Amino acid sequence: MSDTMQELEASVRMSDAERAVVRTRRRRRLVRVGGGVAALVVFVAAVIGSGLVIDAAAPGPDEVVQEYLDAIAAGDATSANRLAPPGASPYGTMLSDDVLSSADERISSIVVDPADGAPGADRVDVTGSYELGGIRHPFSIGVDRLGWFGSDRSFGSHWSITEPLIASVSVTADAGTTLSIGTTSVSALRDSVTLPLYPARYSLLDTGSSLVAVDPLVLDAGAAGAVDAGSGARTATPELAPALEAAVAERIAFCTTVTDPSTPACPFQAPVTGNVTWRLAADPTVTITSLPTPDGTPGGVTLSGGTAEFSVDGTTFTPVPVQASWTFTITGDTVAVTPF
Repeated sequence: MSDTMQELEASVRMSDAERAVVRTRRRRRLVRVGGGVAALVVFVAAVIGSGLVIDAAAPGPDEVVQEYLDAIAAGDATSANRLAPPGASPYGTMLSDDVLSSADERISSIVVDPADGAPGADRVDVTGSYELGGIRHPFSIGVDRLGWFGSDRSFGSHWSITEPLIASVSVTADAGTTLSIGTTSVSALRDSVTLPLYPARYSLLDTGSSLVAVDPLVLDAGAAGAVDAGSGARTATPELAPALEAAVAERIAFCTTVTDPSTPACPFQAPVTGNVTWRLAADPTVTITSLPTPDGTPGGVTLSGGTAEFSVDGTTFTPVPVQASWTFTITGDTVAVTPF
């Protein structure tokens, strides 16, 4: 065989070998791609079937309520708010860790009854009781079955509290008064405010004025809709008397500029007619008879013991007494007298 023929045969044999390698590589590539397709099918099947797994693993309605009440008992308002978002309120800061953890007493001895209802029910009312202030308080909390993605339950569902256990506590306070629990404060928007509170016993402080000291209001938020709010005693601070005397002095100073001999809004009158000129001869004693109340009733103050001189056309007459019974109000640290 010639050298040329040998080289041609070797070339043909190499081509056959290369073609075999190519075929092997193609088979391996197909096997790998096929394995990927199989893995994808298994993954999709797992996701589609995961609804049953999620439902089985998700806590039941009674377990959700137990976790919720345990958070309230521990003073953990953040977790309670997450488990059952409260509605909007201008006083929503009262549903905070600071307020709940500052409570004088929180709920304890929680008993959650086994959840009642058909296995496929969309809503369950979980009942039970807890102890607060030596009294057992029953509760009923609505729990709904919700999808993980809103109303879509294709990927499973879970139980969610839709009726938070929040008490609405009505408190009477002057508009603008600062009310505090712990280090959290709110300003009363009107004379009567409704505070949302988790069930507990709280001490509510009225810290709106340095002129009046108010004993803490004891709020017993035993259960939603069943609230006993006490009323704190109010006493004057040492700062009230000089503030009231200053307000009275300002009013009297105005009255000395009035030329009418008998002005009802002033604490002195002259038994004459015509224009008069006034001069305060002796300051009156200012006595507080009552303090303003949270329902808006003003405080009382009397003026006695003072004298005022008056003159007509340069003639000075015998001084007349300075005496009156007025009312006064307090806004923050400001006193206003009403001469009627």
